[in-house]
Amino acid sequence: MRLGVAVVLGLALCWYGKRLFSIVLGLVAFLVAWRVSAQLLVEISSSESLIRWGSLGFGVIGGLLAGFLFRAYLFVAGALFGWLLVSGWFPTASILLRAAGAVATGALLFAFSDVLIVVLSSLVGALLLAGGASGLLERLLLGVPPLVIAAGSLLLAAAGATAQLTRKPR
Repeated sequence: MRLGVAVVLGLALCWYGKRLFSIVLGLVAFLVAWRVSAQLLVEISSSESLIRWGSLGFGVIGGLLAGFLFRAYLFVAGALFGWLLVSGWFPTASILLRAAGAVATGALLFAFSDVLIVVLSSLVGALLLAGGASGLLERLLLGVPPLVIAAGSLLLAAAGATAQLTRKPR
């Protein structure tokens, strides 16, 4: 059963990873905020109603904030990379040049985050799909060499990324 789930999830991520990303990000943020806030509320209150509804409210807030915080994090991470690159390549550069490099790379990472999401979701989806299919074939006593799995997953990832990047938005 788990191998079949891996195949289905792999297909979904490989071909629709960009569309599923926001849903998964929001769901994971909701679940983390809900569980962590429930544990914290248990420590400060004995009211079951407050724990139940308060943690649910924190979960909803966490889920809604996830998209914005993700994009902000991408910009900050890109800015940090830019600062480090300029500092490494030009050790005597002024702070103004370092800041310009930081803003430029932060903006680049922010602008191309959709492409990164497509490529990474396609890679993960293809690996799940290839691993699940390999496991199913092994159950049928048809062994698949690891090199074939690796090559197949890379071809699937390329096809999935191409399909996602060329698909017209709704």
